[in-house]
This record gives sequence, structure tokens and C-alpha cells, in this order.
Amino acid sequence: MKHPKRRSKGKHGARNAITIVLIAAIATLLIYLSASGGASTCSERAWNASVQEYPAYVLFGPGCKIYLSNFGTGSVSVLYPSNGLVESAVTAGLGPDGIALSPDGSYLYVANYGSNSIAILSTSKGIVTGTITGIRTPAGIAVSRNGSYIYATDNQGNSLYVISAASRDLVANISVGLDPSGIAVSRNGSYIYVAENDQNAIAEISAKNYTITNSAPAGIGPVNIVLSPDGRLIYISDNLGNTVSVLNSSSLSTLRTISVAPAPVGLALSPGGSYLYVSSHVNGTVSMISTSNYTILKTISVGSLPIGIAVSPDGKYIYAADYGSSELTSNPIAAGNSRGT
Repeated sequence: MKHPKRRSKGKHGARNAITIVLIAAIATLLIYLSASGGASTCSERAWNASVQEYPAYVLFGPGCKIYLSNFGTGSVSVLYPSNGLVESAVTAGLGPDGIALSPDGSYLYVANYGSNSIAILSTSKGIVTGTITGIRTPAGIAVSRNGSYIYATDNQGNSLYVISAASRDLVANISVGLDPSGIAVSRNGSYIYVAENDQNAIAEISAKNYTITNSAPAGIGPVNIVLSPDGRLIYISDNLGNTVSVLNSSSLSTLRTISVAPAPVGLALSPGGSYLYVSSHVNGTVSMISTSNYTILKTISVGSLPIGIAVSPDGKYIYAADYGSSELTSNPIAAGNSRGT
């Protein structure tokens, strides 16, 4: 790049220098927002998109794209939030369930429950670039904070797999409680939390030596887990108890139990963590919960049998995977119904 000529110092030179700094700062911000799927570039809209059979879990990825696992057809759909158009449907494996992004957004890891594998999808190329085999019935999936390890629950084998992201080799296979499902990683990366569905409990596992360091009750039929942005709270959807459990992450003690609509499954937090969203697999709604006082502020109709949900980067739209109608819906949060309607 050709460098500009130097100017003599003085008020005009200082003004020009400030202008250059401001332009550079704005350019950097725009580049960051574009790479991270920032709110100013995604142009979300309300829509209903037909996708492949039995969509399960959904998340926002880089470049303002939405990724959706289709359990029935063994694929991952890639959609645009601006119009719901499907860019592509990538074959992943049999029964893709949980999905997780690497910290830098370069890869999407797909737990193929039916084919006993994990597919590695390059988000820049839009293709599967590798497959991890030799595991069993993976359901929940997560990635370590530094991106070095992949964690996946063996739903039928009652264990947690730890896999090297670089070599794709199995590092550890840890026995946990019955029917393990969702996974979350602590903010500092030191612990892995696993929802034990048939055990009605949550297990805390050391990411250093792969031993269970704590366990605690977590409602009836816990399925999915999300952590508050500061890492101090754990939210768990209790599918059979029709509740959301709120736990202290340092002690795993239950702080609050929130009654919600029947069969809660999917969980998502607003960008700042002020609101928790939970999908009801039975009545086709998403409940919006205040994380300051644990009250339900709104219920939003999203379809017939929603499972996974995600919130847009600007916090204005909720995306729900409708397992019953094979649709992904984009719904404006502000237009949600008031509680009790």
C-alpha cells in the first residue's frame, strides 16, 4: 500500500490525523460487525421457511448465516436471516442433532446421532471437510473455549466424549449419569456441564483431568443447558418437569425453579443476558423470561413442535426449529403475545 506524504505539524495536521484515526476506527468496526454477524448487517425479517424433515437445533454463524440440523434427512440447512432463503443443504450424516461452532466460527460441528459420528463443516466453504467416527449416539455437542477440544454426549452409552479438534482422536470417554443430553462449558473453560436426562441431575466435569467434580439435582428430565454471560448462573430446561432450573455454577445449588409451558426443550439468551427464551415442544410457543426477577414477560407463537431456538445478534428476533412442520420460523420478539394470552 502506498503511504501518504507526511504533513507538517499544526492544527490542520492534527485535524487530518484525527480524521484518519476516526475513519480507521469506523472501518475496523464495520469489518468486525461483518465477520461476527453483527446486528447492523444481518437485516433480520419475519418469515417462515420450509426446510428438510424434522429440524432440530439452530444457531447463528459467521457472515449472517443461520445453521439448522435436520434430523430426518441427515443434513444441515444454511439460511439467510434477511429472507429465510435456503442457501444450501449440506449432507452431514444420519440423524444430525446438536450443533456447535468453533470459537472463531470457522467450523460447525454436527452430532450425527444415527450414524455414530461428528461431521465437521467448514463455514467458509459450505462443505463437510471431515468426519469423526468411532463414537456412539452423540446428541449434545460443545467446543472448549480455546477450540482445542470437542465435547459430545453419548446418549445411549451414558458417557461424555472428549475429542482433539486438531487430530480428531478420542482423548477421553467419561462415564456420566443416565441419558446424557445437553452440554455447556464454563466461562473460564475449566468445567464441562452435562444434563443427565434420566438421572434428573447435572454433572460437573473437570476439563483438566476429566473427572466428575460435582453433581446436583436439576429438575425432572433435564435436556439443555446455557450459562449466563458472566458464567455465574446455569439455566436448564426440565423437559418432564415443565420448569427451568436456575443453578449457581460454583456450587450447583438450585437458586430458582421457574414454571413454564409444557415440555421445555430449547434455551437461548438475549445478547446481553437480560432475557432467557425457552421453547415448549408441546404447545408451540417460546416463553420470554426476565433473568432479573424470573417472571415470564411474553409468550411467542412459533409453530407446532419447536425444539432448538436462537436469538438474532440484535436481540429482536427469535428463530425456532419446528420439528412438527419442518419449518424454521423467524419471529419478531416485540410482537410476542403478553403473558396469559
